[in-house]
Amino acid sequence: MENKSVNEKVKEGIVLGIILTIAIFVFSIVSGKLGLVNVWAGCMFFWYWANVDHFKMDHIVENIVGSLVGIALCFGLYYLLHNYGMSVFEIALIAVLFVVLFFNITEFLPYILNKATFLFITVLTAHQFLTESNYLDLLLSYAFGVVWFSLILTVAFKVLGALAVKKTA
Repeated sequence: MENKSVNEKVKEGIVLGIILTIAIFVFSIVSGKLGLVNVWAGCMFFWYWANVDHFKMDHIVENIVGSLVGIALCFGLYYLLHNYGMSVFEIALIAVLFVVLFFNITEFLPYILNKATFLFITVLTAHQFLTESNYLDLLLSYAFGVVWFSLILTVAFKVLGALAVKKTA
C-alpha cells in the first residue's frame, strides 16, 4: 500500500471529489435525456465500487458480474412475487439468500456470487415492494452507470497520475 502524505491525500481528495461530483451530476442529466428512470442502479454500482473496493480496477469484472447476478436473481424473485404470490416469493427469497450468503462466506464463486450480488439483492428486493419494477430500464441504467463511471475514473486516475509525475519532474 502506498504511503501518502496528508497534503497528497487532500489534493487527491479534492481532485477526485470535484471530478466525481461533476460526473454524478452529468450522469443524472444524461440519464434523464436518455429517458432512463432507474438512475440509482448505475449510481449504486459506482457507490459499491468506490466504497467497498476503493476503485480497484482489478475487481471491476467481478463487481459487474456479481451485481448483474444480483439483478437477475431479483428479476426472478420479482417474477415469482407477481405471478405466484407472497408464499412462493418468501420461500424463493430464503433459498436465494442462503445460497448467496453461503457463497459469500465460503468465497467458492467470487466472480459470480459476491458482495456486489448481495448488495443488489438487498436493495432490489426492497425496491420490488415499493414500486412496479421495470427491469429493462434498470439494466440499461445500470449498464450506462458502469460504462460512464468506469470511463470517468479511468480518466481521473490518468489525470492524478499525470499530476504526480509532473510533481516529481
